[in-house]
Amino acid sequence: MTSRLPLFLLALLLGHTASAELNLAGASQHTLDNGLTVLILEEQSFPLVSVQMLYRAGARDEIPGRTGLAHFLEHMAFRGSEHFPDTGLVSSIYAAGGEWHGYTWIDQTTYFATAPLAALDLLLDIEADRMARLDISAADIPAERGAVLAEMNGYENDITAVLHDASIFAALTAHPYRNNTIGWASDVRAITSEDVAAFYARHYHPGNAILAIVGAVDTDTVLKSVKERFAMLQGRAATPLPVTIEPVQQGERRVRLLRPGTRKHFQLVWHAPSAVSADYAAFLLLQELLGASSGVNFLQNDWGTPARPGSLLHGISDDINTWFIPTAQPYVFTISGSIANDGNEAELENAIDAALVTAAEQPVGAERFAAAKQRLLDELLLDVQTTEDAAHQLAYFSGIDALDTLLSLRARIAALEVSDVQRVAKRYLSAQQRTVAWSVDGTSPQSPHSAAPAQKVSVDRVASDSQPAPAPRVVHLDNGTPVIAQESGLSATVHLLAIVRGQYANDAATLRSDTPINGRSAFSLTTPNRQLHALIEQAATALHEARPQAAAAPPADDPYQRTEQIFARIAGSPQPGLADSQAVPELLVVAGQVDTSTLLDQLNNEFAANKKTTQGTNGNPATRAVSANANANAAGATDAGNPLFNSQQDQRTEPGSASTTPAERQESAGFLTGAPAALREHIDLPLAQARTGYIVAAPGPQDPTLDAWLAALYILSHDYEGRLGKQAISRRGLVYYIDSRYRSDGTHGWITLSAGVSPDKQADFRKLLAAELERLISEPPNAQEVADALQHRTGRALSAHQSNQELADNLARHWLWHGQLESSAGLQTRLARVSRDDILRVLPDFVAGTVVEVTVRAADKQPL
Repeated sequence: MTSRLPLFLLALLLGHTASAELNLAGASQHTLDNGLTVLILEEQSFPLVSVQMLYRAGARDEIPGRTGLAHFLEHMAFRGSEHFPDTGLVSSIYAAGGEWHGYTWIDQTTYFATAPLAALDLLLDIEADRMARLDISAADIPAERGAVLAEMNGYENDITAVLHDASIFAALTAHPYRNNTIGWASDVRAITSEDVAAFYARHYHPGNAILAIVGAVDTDTVLKSVKERFAMLQGRAATPLPVTIEPVQQGERRVRLLRPGTRKHFQLVWHAPSAVSADYAAFLLLQELLGASSGVNFLQNDWGTPARPGSLLHGISDDINTWFIPTAQPYVFTISGSIANDGNEAELENAIDAALVTAAEQPVGAERFAAAKQRLLDELLLDVQTTEDAAHQLAYFSGIDALDTLLSLRARIAALEVSDVQRVAKRYLSAQQRTVAWSVDGTSPQSPHSAAPAQKVSVDRVASDSQPAPAPRVVHLDNGTPVIAQESGLSATVHLLAIVRGQYANDAATLRSDTPINGRSAFSLTTPNRQLHALIEQAATALHEARPQAAAAPPADDPYQRTEQIFARIAGSPQPGLADSQAVPELLVVAGQVDTSTLLDQLNNEFAANKKTTQGTNGNPATRAVSANANANAAGATDAGNPLFNSQQDQRTEPGSASTTPAERQESAGFLTGAPAALREHIDLPLAQARTGYIVAAPGPQDPTLDAWLAALYILSHDYEGRLGKQAISRRGLVYYIDSRYRSDGTHGWITLSAGVSPDKQADFRKLLAAELERLISEPPNAQEVADALQHRTGRALSAHQSNQELADNLARHWLWHGQLESSAGLQTRLARVSRDDILRVLPDFVAGTVVEVTVRAADKQPL
């Protein structure tokens, strides 16, 4: 919300000139007994006063389902209060010849006004009422909701604003800074007066507020007036900063939006230091060298600073800009702009990469470096040109606990060396730690829940982060080895899987065992797509140097790893040393931005010439040779007549038809004869967590009853939910997370569950696990549980695999388990045949497994 009377006009009317510089260091700081922070700066050039009240409450303090509350409350805080009913909070400022406005951001909500000095008491009265006596009427909510949605629609019309929200949400996976400040439309529509009142009571109090007053005032007189209005209000501790620390980003992320437009818009995002970081000043100077700086006033640098001529980024696109905002905790640095609809996205990204490498690696000349420093120092001057600017900066930086940073910033910048800037460039701006977002011309998908245009726009923001990948292509090397190529435009990288039968290792540690399924090893690596040829050579070398693992690993001292070893022993998994003497690929999978015209030649050169194939060996159906026509009806995705999917020729039979019995599965899978109902091993170390697990022999991938088994697993436990998850995590707090899996080597199958558990809670969790297994029989799953389980499978088939590695692993699992690939339509058809009765029939076998416990020193005397 904003309403302004131009200060330059007011200055002309009053016949005064401003001083050369507002010296923020001259402000005095006071703290009332109730916690209210008061900053006062005397500036006698004009008979004006600017008052700013800031609350440490913003989007970071919201939760899913209640986003937009801080902003909604800001709107309500301009409506009315006990002493300023109706719209008196703003109309009285207008009447006094002043201006008022405010905004909500991730760290704070702020209200400020500038008026003639005579109105100071009025401004303080308004802020006291706003703090403690707002009228939050249910009758006002619908009207204010309409205003907020109208504001939201304005932002939604701005492609850059929508792209910004999408890119930040992808770049930050954990920290609440990812919250969209205005909120999601569905959340705003659901806000009630009770929600607003609760947020108000929690965050609007003296201990969570900073009051900055700048103008032609006397400090002692002002402080007395402040105490008269605020000292009697009850205070408490300030709203704490979020405890969540954003994890280090471990690979590039990509977002692609489809929106009608005449240009392609881009935003590249990196994690960046907070205003309290020792790297903050150096990063500001880095921004100036890359493009340009707008200083550190949030209001002056709202949506980015255009790159100046001669900077490293200038000219890469016509409107390229950078954005770096002071925050209480680490946030982001962005580079944004647009190119023509027929512009080359890869060239744009490569040009930006080159500029960043230059900043990190090439020394900056002394003259250029000194000039950049001076430009940045000049911007700091431009940050504070009015009393309103001064009040804003004092409150803003105090609110993020960085006032000392602000007051010492010029000295810190002056002391910087070239090496400081290069250091922060290398630390923060690597390609592996960026998020790349594009908005390109296209039609956005409609939400099935959308009726109003505003809802449609909101859904675009959430749902368009990724687009369906093209169907995979299956070809064969000259020696018959199948190759699956999956194109994906989400990342300018490529992932290669080279899979061999057995357990292998090499000195370079580039082979992983039991990947992507049990009993296999794989070279698995992602690189930039331009390095695909080198990646293929690296994989060939890794397999050439591979050697069969000679012996099983010794018992692990980690409860998770020990549990995995017990699972493998119970299941009779293939032992090390059973691999072929030569590691020959039985399957190759490539996913990413792949040039299929040259891929086959490259793979043939490395893997096919004079090399044998393992197809058809050892009688394992997962390694059967699959003919070029083994899969039919591939939705048009073929390569030289090789269809992909088989949605009509499913190898499984109808549920309820012949399948293996539990005894046959146990014998076939190699389960230990007479395996105990419970098995315990002990690690004699004072570890913080023990582990409890469960394993049962399950159907193999080709068995028609497997879908019923997987539905039963979902009903019992899936991550934090399911019957066991709700009881153990949400209601009792016994464990944090439950790892539930179906495992297979292509022929046999196993269901496993395991959870880390505190030693003093292990007995309780074991009893609960037993009780929930028994309850599957005594209280069989109802129709809704069954429907949810089947729908989950359908949905995850579409949503679970987006990265190139996820795509490659999923394709490999399907091929190795089934000897073919499967379409989502084929999966839906198959799941539609699964009934509740099918699930009930498998439950007695499902609950007849083995409980596994790995205890640690603190719990070694607990009875099993």
